[in-house]
Amino acid sequence: MAAVALPLTAHAQRDLPLVAVLVPGTAKLANDRMVAIRKGLQEAGLAEGISYAFALRFADGVFDRLPGLALELAALKPRVIIASAAAATAVHRLFRICR
Repeated sequence: MAAVALPLTAHAQRDLPLVAVLVPGTAKLANDRMVAIRKGLQEAGLAEGISYAFALRFADGVFDRLPGLALELAALKPRVIIASAAAATAVHRLFRICR
């Protein structure tokens, strides 16, 4: 079982927009995705810890965990949730139910 929350200071959690990332795969895949996301945000002129903070969850290939991880991230009230493949489906279902 694997779920990771990147360290966020109390200040960052309170004041910065939160970017939530949900990855259905392993920690390695999640880290690879985070590199790409950070690069894209940096190219857009945004700096982690200044413009936004991250929350990361990954299912380690156990797709049944995705709905729970999506709920966990949604409870953090992120500005945006980045999810791919099966993770995006879990997030979409969550928000349809919560309406």
